[in-house]
Amino acid sequence: MVRPAPTVVFTPPPTPNGALHVGHVGGPYLRADLYVRLVRLLEDREIRHVSHVDTYQSYVAKKAVEVGAEPDALSREYTGRIRADFDAYALSHDAFGDNRDPEYLRFLREGVQALTDVVTVVEREVPRCEGCGRTQLEAYARSACTGCLHDAYLNVCENCSLPQQVDDALGLLCTQCRTAAGGTTTARFLSFDAGAVAAVEDTMRHRHGASRRASALFDRLGPHLALWQFESPYGIAVDDSGLVLNPWVEIFFHHTWCLLQECGVDTRLPFSEAVAELNRRDPDVIYFFGVDNTYYYAFLFTALAQALVIRPMVPSRVKINHFMHLRGAKISSSRGNVVWADELVGTAPVEVLRTRLARSCPEYAPRELADDGPPLSPAPPVGVPPAGEGPRELDVVRARLADLAAIDAFSVERLVDVLDKGRERARAVGGGDADAIDDYLAHVCRELQLA
Repeated sequence: MVRPAPTVVFTPPPTPNGALHVGHVGGPYLRADLYVRLVRLLEDREIRHVSHVDTYQSYVAKKAVEVGAEPDALSREYTGRIRADFDAYALSHDAFGDNRDPEYLRFLREGVQALTDVVTVVEREVPRCEGCGRTQLEAYARSACTGCLHDAYLNVCENCSLPQQVDDALGLLCTQCRTAAGGTTTARFLSFDAGAVAAVEDTMRHRHGASRRASALFDRLGPHLALWQFESPYGIAVDDSGLVLNPWVEIFFHHTWCLLQECGVDTRLPFSEAVAELNRRDPDVIYFFGVDNTYYYAFLFTALAQALVIRPMVPSRVKINHFMHLRGAKISSSRGNVVWADELVGTAPVEVLRTRLARSCPEYAPRELADDGPPLSPAPPVGVPPAGEGPRELDVVRARLADLAAIDAFSVERLVDVLDKGRERARAVGGGDADAIDDYLAHVCRELQLA
């Protein structure tokens, strides 16, 4: 018997070149966790939270050089620390993928071959640092973004989300030796023409919740190249070219692999048959991610899904958050402006830590990390509080929470507001009405792991 298709919530795989900081935790991971918990509390439908670790990123190799470690050993060490950080903040996953699994790697190779049959791949000459032996792409090179002049790695600008085009790079420098490249090599790119860009924009126009970042990306995105394969000492090779795959293409295929598993599709099937069965199951996919990943989740993954006709991998909605700030600047380990997630563990109960980060969640704009004081007391009422209306007030609380179980309406800010206003109202009216509201809110907070 085929089971009903679930709603599957994907969050980005953390890169194992470091542990998680509070900006990571309080961004897509806490948002997705709270949404999944809320839906389970209020609705009778299957919903799953799925992620994995971004094993093959060039940032792992970059970090390994900096600390004198082997990339694979570094990746495994930080994978363990990332999983521990998730556990410490009660960030639950219903499935956590393994992109080293030999069966998955077979699926990946078949998927890549299928993709090359339906996309345009071009080869280009690109800079190479001969001294460091690094192709000047991804984490191995930085330049000024030609779209906004922000300091950017040679992949996607975190400030405006535009993909960086190597031919247009401004002031390109090797991230290891800080000098300009003196040599060249070749790399392969996916070529997206105006029609392909327009097709994705048309699909995603009403699926990103009026995100200003996504809207701005599609307003400015034209024909461009996206990295396909390049020369690197670290990464995942899928053919005999000697080149490794763009790690974000690998992430797309691993999300697809996990989706097959969550829908009960036999992953031993050949790629085309597995995709056909997934299309028949027709699950609902939602992505939660940060603004720096907007190009990948809003454009690239949709473009790949459309090319391969994997209909469920075109998300029904994407939920995009901005960066959390500390002392007025983005929380960033590379900039030395950071609070590591494990630094706060043990300083307060997990419910209190999650609530602090929920109050700091940068859903619509950058937001400062909230202080670690107790929750704000409600302001004293002005004049005489309205009289209690018995169960009607509890009904209002229930109705507001039910509204938030719809993905378009879901917001951590609104969720916290429901809890705050419900408590304020309970204090104002007192008596049995207050007890009913407080008891219900306590039940909700237990389920959501909030204080």
